[in-house]
Amino acid sequence: MSIEQSSLGYGAHLAGKDLKLSRTVVPSLTRVTRSIMKRNEDKRLPDSNILHVIWQETLMTIGYIAYFGILFGTLIPPYELWVHVFGDPVSIWIAVPALASALALQTISLTIVLAVSERVALPHSETNSIHWSSVIYGIYQNITLISKCTPFWL
Repeated sequence: MSIEQSSLGYGAHLAGKDLKLSRTVVPSLTRVTRSIMKRNEDKRLPDSNILHVIWQETLMTIGYIAYFGILFGTLIPPYELWVHVFGDPVSIWIAVPALASALALQTISLTIVLAVSERVALPHSETNSIHWSSVIYGIYQNITLISKCTPFWL
């Protein structure tokens, strides 16, 4: 199997022993059973300049740090609710509703953050299907995927 200057989408299945992929983009969840050899480079292939890759990764790291701070900020409203409304619960009859209320408030604040993130990452996505920043779109994709798996959701 030989893959040269090509990009494979998530879940792509390459079936065959002597497959050769050259200058092509294989979409996600695609099954490839024969070789694909293109003469011209596909315009959808990312730039392979090492300085461009380093710059993109630096921006992604800064974006993840900023987004982590924002996600940490979603814990502030439940904490304030717990401290100022419920205080120090001494009974299970107070602690259980306090915990349920705190988790519900955290879920609401996380949902608001994700909705705002979607508006920032995908403005006017109904009219044109092109995102305006690969870095912000990548961060948005990863954060929304992770947030679906976190225990914050009830």
